[in-house]
Amino acid sequence: MKNSYVEESFESSKPFADTRIILVCNNIDEYDEIVKNIKYNNISYTHLTYTDVMILKNWTNETFYNRDFSRNIMVLNEFGTPKFLQIIKYNCIIQSKFDIIGIPLLKYYLLHWIPMPKFVRPIYTNHLENVNILFNGFKDKKVVSNYVNLIHYMSGQVRTSVSNRITHLISKCAYGYKYHKLVDLGKKIVSEDFIDFLWDKKNESNVNFNEIESQFTLSTFYNSVLMFIGFKNERTAELEKIAIENGADTINSDPFMATHVIIKDSVNNSSIAPSNSHQFVLTEQWFWESVKCRHSVDVINYQYVDKNSSFDMLKLSDNGYMNSSLNRSVHAYSPQNYNRRNSIKQQLADLVSNTNYISLHPLKTPRLSQTMLVNQEGNDQVDNVLKKPSSPFIIKHISSKFMPIKQPSKRYHILLELQNTEGNYVSILDNLLRAKSDLEDKNTDSPKKRNSEPTYHIPIADSRIIFSNLPHIYNLHAQLYSQITESMLKYQDQACISDIILKHIDEMNKIYPTYVRFMDNARQVYKHHEKNNLCFQAHIMTLMNKPEFGRQTIIELLVRPVQRLPSLNLLLKTLFKNTDSNFSDYKKLGPVITKLESVISKINECNRQADKYKQMFELMNQIENCPPILLSACREFIHRCDFIEVSDIILGGSHHGTLFVYSDLLLLTKRKTKPNKSPNRQGLSRNGSACKRYKFVKMIYLNELRVIVDVVDTKECHNVVAIICKKTAASVEKMIAFLLCTKTTHPVEEKRDFLEMLAKTVTNAVSHVDYRQILTGKLIFF
Repeated sequence: MKNSYVEESFESSKPFADTRIILVCNNIDEYDEIVKNIKYNNISYTHLTYTDVMILKNWTNETFYNRDFSRNIMVLNEFGTPKFLQIIKYNCIIQSKFDIIGIPLLKYYLLHWIPMPKFVRPIYTNHLENVNILFNGFKDKKVVSNYVNLIHYMSGQVRTSVSNRITHLISKCAYGYKYHKLVDLGKKIVSEDFIDFLWDKKNESNVNFNEIESQFTLSTFYNSVLMFIGFKNERTAELEKIAIENGADTINSDPFMATHVIIKDSVNNSSIAPSNSHQFVLTEQWFWESVKCRHSVDVINYQYVDKNSSFDMLKLSDNGYMNSSLNRSVHAYSPQNYNRRNSIKQQLADLVSNTNYISLHPLKTPRLSQTMLVNQEGNDQVDNVLKKPSSPFIIKHISSKFMPIKQPSKRYHILLELQNTEGNYVSILDNLLRAKSDLEDKNTDSPKKRNSEPTYHIPIADSRIIFSNLPHIYNLHAQLYSQITESMLKYQDQACISDIILKHIDEMNKIYPTYVRFMDNARQVYKHHEKNNLCFQAHIMTLMNKPEFGRQTIIELLVRPVQRLPSLNLLLKTLFKNTDSNFSDYKKLGPVITKLESVISKINECNRQADKYKQMFELMNQIENCPPILLSACREFIHRCDFIEVSDIILGGSHHGTLFVYSDLLLLTKRKTKPNKSPNRQGLSRNGSACKRYKFVKMIYLNELRVIVDVVDTKECHNVVAIICKKTAASVEKMIAFLLCTKTTHPVEEKRDFLEMLAKTVTNAVSHVDYRQILTGKLIFF
């Protein structure tokens, strides 16, 4: 009994057994290494020149085709030439008895020592092995035929229809049915230069396929001509710059030359219509959505519709198909065998799913969410309550038509305004939290996002800085809004609002100061991402165009918590004025308003402290060799003034300096008139370090000052001030005199104000009662 395993392993150890190789080249010396490898492995081979191969009679000789071998492989060093085409023709005449391959492919199989498969067509290299390619947007059949041959020569496959087997789409433009379908499937979209580049590298064995693939990935608006209408000149220039960076061409004059006409939403022009079936008239939302996703999104949901036109845009003609410019634009890139009935169903389904239905009985004052209706009989039962899917609390709104009492009082109208504004505020916070979760979303494992993974996501740490403790503010006001609504539904204008707000005052006192304190940091991080991340900017613009954001950016909406408590305080004061003194809520509203004002005062104080720390940081960054102990939570910056030293003690001559007055010390610096390093526009030197405007000289604590001298002005010396420092163990008593550099036309008044400011600061630091005790009499300086 034969051992089949031994036979299989023996055959696999000799992959070129019963194979004859025919090397066709004019100079065999160029392939010395291949010949040595063939001889070393005892592979049968022969060498022929192109002159021998060009004679058809020779193909029947044993020097060409040897029947003793099961395979005769002809190896060429030229593909695509007239000689190559003649060889292919002769091989077809003799019924394709030869497998025709290229030199790089032979090297590959010899190097890896694996058996060659049966080749049904000539193959030069295996750069496109296991790659299935589809073409889109090509009109010249000769060009496509040439690319198909090159793909076949590189072991690739060409498909004619869209399927999941497609790995790459070679597209002439960034739109079309095939383009959008394969983008949704997560396939690679490349330009035709991808094939040309690989063919130029056909003789190289170590080719980084992924790097080449990313190099020729189709840009967002590849081969698209964009025109912007309705934007200001500066805005148009900015949009055109972004479009050009993403591979588009722009045009300003002739709209008929544009493939995509982008119109601002506020423009009303019913005469704007596609000039041909391949032109799209779109909204600005399409542009930013495409930039954000890094591929041109489908236009079906972003068609421009005139606001003055009626909702009869989609009309069915006599033959049963939609007769509209939208239909022409959508189906301009559809294949001929596309099922039109399914197309109509799909289009209607997309329109229905993306349509914001308007109530037949709208509110007099539109709100961001739906209204809550009450039974006609006048009872307090609620028919419909809107519950947001991601919100932990039930959000209810009272309609302006909800008048359970015949003659509502002013108090009731104020309560309605309080309830509505609180509901709008909660809706804004909810939208901001949705935007926060979207920016932090890292779930990009789906096939749809594999190819066009958006890069608008930001690190979670930066997201926490931007949004701070906004979730806590949302939870607080969602509870507050729910309780106010329930109280109004139950007690109408007799609702006691003070008790509800009093429950949340302490929590407001903890949450809001923290939020306000880090508002500047949030603004800086936000602007950094907006400036350096184009996809982030595009995502912000898409959010801004949504109706729930009201044409406002995230950073503009993040200011709302800063404004909410003052507006709430004003509403409570108005409610207090319109509340009867006999009502129980009247006595409680006063203390609630007082506590709320104390919270607002604390927020303002936190804001001032944040500005103070920011100013101190900026000063430290401007001073060279500044001691780190200057930055302290107990220290406050008071004043800054320029001076020229007269006493020659500190600066060592008549040099220009700057005096910084803090709450407990004086900081003397030397001003740099000619910095050694020339700064650039960002204030940085050539080596990237920040250019300092001042150089640290001395730091004098205010408790070391004995007296402040007002020097008498003379013809030779005027506007001079002196300070006398106490004698200590480390230094003797000394007087420092300097001339103030005034910036106004009243130097005498400015000098007097400076002396009083300095004396008051010293008295506060050393706990003196009267600052005049530090100011001495006049001194004539010689």
